[in-house]
Amino acid sequence: MDKVTFSIPAMWADHHVLDVRQALGQVSGVEEVLASAMYKDVLIKYDPTSATPEILADALAKAGFKVAGLDASPSARQQVADRFASRGGFLGSFKQSEINGSGLQFDAIIAAEVIEHLYDEQLDSLLRTLTTLSTPETRIIFTTPNEEKLEDNYIMCPVSGQLFHRWQHVRNWSQASVKSYLDSRNFTVITSLTTDFDASFITRGKKHPLRLWWHSLQFRLKYLARPDKKRPHMVVIAQPDPANT
Repeated sequence: MDKVTFSIPAMWADHHVLDVRQALGQVSGVEEVLASAMYKDVLIKYDPTSATPEILADALAKAGFKVAGLDASPSARQQVADRFASRGGFLGSFKQSEINGSGLQFDAIIAAEVIEHLYDEQLDSLLRTLTTLSTPETRIIFTTPNEEKLEDNYIMCPVSGQLFHRWQHVRNWSQASVKSYLDSRNFTVITSLTTDFDASFITRGKKHPLRLWWHSLQFRLKYLARPDKKRPHMVVIAQPDPANT
């Protein structure tokens, strides 16, 4: 299951959130929609075999919302730009250097399933960008696997014989290690928690909703019965040192 985040400046009230959920709920493959009027962001969990970020952006634009994209891939940015260039609600698709010089700042920024893919050099570059996009009141929400065993997802290249992670994760994180890293880069961790994104009762667009609902209920009951059981996902909310924003 993949995730993508869109910034929607016009989503500032509860009825806008309902409109966003309704628009995305009609898209086949959308698994879950987390929309926040406070942060003006929508996090979409979707099946990549049934939906793409372009399809999701199209659904939002058709519903009358302004949509912008940020991606490191030139081909992905160009694909999005070509598809939505003529649509009034599309603000553009940006790379990191463009965002750095844009002068834009945000109340909230979501970095969903990113930091486990980056070595120190790339991660430090991202953190500098997040600082540039922040005000003293900005909150940055990171999500990442919780204490992942990287070796459990190693696969072998049949040509070179080398092992690599099937999703290109290069590091694992715990609540303590994220806090230590961010502290050393002049960020303050406000709060962190562990959870299970798969323990969701939202089954819209799935072929077997009752089966998925039952699986989610089993997840929930498992955690109720064993409160000490490790959750597979982590959410960290942090902010840059105000002196740097």
